[in-house]
Parts: sequence; C-alpha cells; structure tokens
Amino acid sequence: REAAQLLVAGSPRDAEQRLEALLTEFPQDAPAAITLASLRLDAGEAPESARALVRRAQRFGGGEAAEELHERLSGIP
Repeated sequence: REAAQLLVAGSPRDAEQRLEALLTEFPQDAPAAITLASLRLDAGEAPESARALVRRAQRFGGGEAAEELHERLSGIP
C-alpha cells in the first residue's frame, strides 16, 4: 500500500525501494513483484530483472496480471 501511495505521489524510485524491501521480507508477495517488474520496465531498465520478478509472481499466484506482464516482456529481446 505504501508503495502505491509513493507512485501516486510521483516517487517511483522511492516506491521501487519500498517494494524491494517488501520482497526481501515477503518474497512470495506476487503483487509486489508484478509492480516492481512493471516499474523497472517503465524506467527502461534491463528486462532480465523484470523477467525474474514475473517468474516469481507466476510461481506465487500472480494470475492474470503476471501473465499480461509476461506477454509484454515476450516482445522484448
């Protein structure tokens, strides 16, 4: 929730840091992994990091959101 508030406030870097901390504490948090992967893609970072996060989200029940992001990543070399 805090990361979402940071995004709304226009602080994507702060949101990214919060999501990283959250995933360290709760590595099975699929929504956090999806959000962080999306942030990294939007920031133009290397897609490998986002792919690893999407795989994690898929493994832990990320559902349709994880599948959509996986499809988005499939078009990126």
